[in-house]
Amino acid sequence: MLQRNRALLFCIEGEEHYLGIKMIAGLMREQGWEVKNLGANLPLPFALKSIERWDPDVVYLSISQVQLLPDLQKYIAEIESMPQHPLVLVGSRLLNTHDLSASGSSKIIFINHIQAFKD
Repeated sequence: MLQRNRALLFCIEGEEHYLGIKMIAGLMREQGWEVKNLGANLPLPFALKSIERWDPDVVYLSISQVQLLPDLQKYIAEIESMPQHPLVLVGSRLLNTHDLSASGSSKIIFINHIQAFKD
């Protein structure tokens, strides 16, 4: 598969804290990535359509509210079932206090801090 270094970033529906994806988008652009930041509160159907149309190499989801964890599982399951198979990264401060590994498969990369993303 040809890697074009394309990344699609967004916060799941109900999540309004977008500063993290804004910082990640900036870091990725600095490294030469083509980035689309779809912002906060993105409904799942729109996220899936955006992945289908733009075909990113990486999809970065952000979540910071515990009550949205069941929705995160839905997003991950739907994205992983797509024929595009992008690498899925999940950024969340919740990782400091919660084990989110049950939210996705072993292919998902969870990031709790900007330094972890840089590494």
